[in-house]
Amino acid sequence: MMNRFLVTLAIIFTVFSCGESSKFSNAEQTEQDKAWEVMMEGHDRAMPLISDMHQAAKAVEEIAENHAVVADNTHPRAMQALEALKNADDAMFDWMDHISQNPIDSVRTRSASHQEVMEFIATEQKSIDQVEEAMNNSLKQAKALIMEKGEL
Repeated sequence: MMNRFLVTLAIIFTVFSCGESSKFSNAEQTEQDKAWEVMMEGHDRAMPLISDMHQAAKAVEEIAENHAVVADNTHPRAMQALEALKNADDAMFDWMDHISQNPIDSVRTRSASHQEVMEFIATEQKSIDQVEEAMNNSLKQAKALIMEKGEL
């Protein structure tokens, strides 16, 4: 009786200690990891733009203040540039917050298939590409105004 109990206990321990086997093959995991890496390269390109955006925002804020009562379109353009910079900055931090709550292991755990994991990564790739584009466009807009007003 005691031997059966010990054998049963050993089997249960072995099953639980081995954990759940992965539902994805090594090739699928490699493909997922590569896609994730490519997606994160988009983040790595965009992230350094944050400091440039903050510097540009300071200069544009100064332009906006200096032209608040001038009868031209500089103040509204400066406010529009600031809004674009802010929206791009917010989009970057929203994306980073979302991705930090969805690491690859979490995505794999809740996904039913390799296709589902790859679709999640593709969606996030598209999102970070759009964020990077918004960051670059807002910087371009701000820098054009800064150069035009001789504030650079």
